[in-house]
Amino acid sequence: MRAIIVAGRNVHPHDIEWIMAYAHPGIRPQGVAAFGLDGEATETFVVAAEEARTRRWPALELQNAVRRALWEKLELVPHDVWLLPPTGIPRTSSGKIQRFEVRRRYLESGIQAAVQAIP
Repeated sequence: MRAIIVAGRNVHPHDIEWIMAYAHPGIRPQGVAAFGLDGEATETFVVAAEEARTRRWPALELQNAVRRALWEKLELVPHDVWLLPPTGIPRTSSGKIQRFEVRRRYLESGIQAAVQAIP
């Protein structure tokens, strides 16, 4: 697994994903992925999270909860928080998250999110 480099810091996707999994009850703990985006000066990162099946939460509430948790625990702000439906994150036949496939789908989706400040 490749570390994500943000402002000269090596951050492992597992660390980011663990924080995301418990940021809000509307996020499926087993359905999170973090991946890097290569930038000119530094690498930025995106996080993808499946929404919980139990209840619909406002997207902005989920995104802000993830951003806030990552800032409080790691002092990192993701480039984007990509919300997906339950089972929206691809997995291997053994159930492991396929981060490279998540990244490929994100880039193909054409999403151009701006970095947002922590509320």
